[in-house]
Amino acid sequence: MKTNIQVYFYGLQYGEQLKENINIKNTVSHAIHKFNRNLVEALQVNYKVKIISPVYTSQKIIAKEHCENMEYEYIKYHGYMGRIRLMCSSFFKTLRGREKIIIADALNISMTYGIVRARRYTRDKVVLIVTDIPDDVLRGKKTIYAKIFIKNLKEADGLIFLTEQANKDYNYNKVPFCIIEGIAREQKIEPYPTAKKISVYAGGLLNKYYVRQLVDAFDSIAKENEVLYIFGDGEDKEYIEKKSKESKNIEYMGTVNNEIVLRYEETAELLINPRPDIGEYTKYSFPSKLIEYMTSGTPALVNKLQGVPEIYYDRLYLFSGYDMNSYKESLRKVLDIPRGEKKGLGEKAKSFILERNGIDAVARKLEKMINRMI
Repeated sequence: MKTNIQVYFYGLQYGEQLKENINIKNTVSHAIHKFNRNLVEALQVNYKVKIISPVYTSQKIIAKEHCENMEYEYIKYHGYMGRIRLMCSSFFKTLRGREKIIIADALNISMTYGIVRARRYTRDKVVLIVTDIPDDVLRGKKTIYAKIFIKNLKEADGLIFLTEQANKDYNYNKVPFCIIEGIAREQKIEPYPTAKKISVYAGGLLNKYYVRQLVDAFDSIAKENEVLYIFGDGEDKEYIEKKSKESKNIEYMGTVNNEIVLRYEETAELLINPRPDIGEYTKYSFPSKLIEYMTSGTPALVNKLQGVPEIYYDRLYLFSGYDMNSYKESLRKVLDIPRGEKKGLGEKAKSFILERNGIDAVARKLEKMINRMI
């Protein structure tokens, strides 16, 4: 049952009218928008929620809109002076009223800095969402960005992290927290009819994610009717486009609407995330694609990552290592498993992720943290 507590959500989340009238293609990644949308929906289970969203644009935009039972207010900013405007706007908006819960994206330090400064003059409680640890902070660089980021964390009343390790290392004052690895929503999607045995990788085409190694390994072991579809963009795009033209087992699908990606994930026999457990950031990161993969009911082949709890791996296939031979052997081994057996593991993963990370489960975590704060 909803309480009378008012929650203000400061983060990238846009209503339909704004999205129709502004080019936001390159300003908000789908993963961020999806996470924020689901987080707001989880908050709405118990609280009244209003969204205040920064919009980085030089275009003229609407100031407010109301849609789908949600109230939106937008803060337009652009360029260096725009960040100062964003900081000032969030400062003065926070001063409105005297007792509320503010949940804000810690990675937008201009906005967050204004909020935590203003909170000194109100009885607000501020919760910061930490979906990533900035590179400057990871490397111990004493830049202005890193200093303000850490200062903001130290002034928060509550924190939301993706991993337990992030809480251990960056919850400086041991304030109430909750771990939200991701948020799963079941979607009714019709798969594409096909006679091909499709595998899918969807995500960033980045060197550190080993997508190039995946493409080369798959191409070398694929049988006649086995095809790997690659969705996404990044530094390895040109290499994968070239490979796609040369090989009948590799198809580069480009960057498409997420609904199309989800349909292919439902169609596929196997979903693949070759990202290796290399780099400090893997302790603090939980791949959003893993949530999406598991929700589809299609089995996934992945590497173990430090930020992903061990309990997940009973519902996933695992690469045996990061070298090319390990990728080849693991791919061939899993592709040769009967489809019905693979599908059984995929359904097991789907049931697990919806129970652990569904809207209602996340709503309970948020309510528990907020109750501890107040």
